[in-house]
Amino acid sequence: MITVTRERQLRRPISELWQLLTNPHNLPRILPRIARVDVSEPTSDAQPLTAYFDFGAYLGTQAAQGTFSTIEQQSIRFEAEQPLPIVAHWQLQPQANSTKVHASLSFDLKPILGPIAKVVPISLVKSEISRELEQALRRIERLALS
Repeated sequence: MITVTRERQLRRPISELWQLLTNPHNLPRILPRIARVDVSEPTSDAQPLTAYFDFGAYLGTQAAQGTFSTIEQQSIRFEAEQPLPIVAHWQLQPQANSTKVHASLSFDLKPILGPIAKVVPISLVKSEISRELEQALRRIERLALS
């Protein structure tokens, strides 16, 4: 499993960020690789969701059926098993006049790449995902201001 984390202090109240992040329709506006989402009727503890990830020219767009869940004013999570195990997790911590946002993305390339996954340069993958998480945090800040 590959895990990448990033953190940023945003000068927005937790309530504004919570409202933005807990709406699963905002995922394509926040995460660069998500092209679109299909949201199903919520169950008692989670929101079924299909996220369509754009993996580029080689792998194209892949649908990941999973669940979107929250813990009030603390945590937002999307988990899927197919086509690859993936967990996107946002944690929010209120600070004086701001909110600390901790973003992490964990995934396993083996199910989608097969034996090729063994030769993928993990450092390059982590670097690209780090860049995308930084971009997502900038997008969150910008969207919260609008």
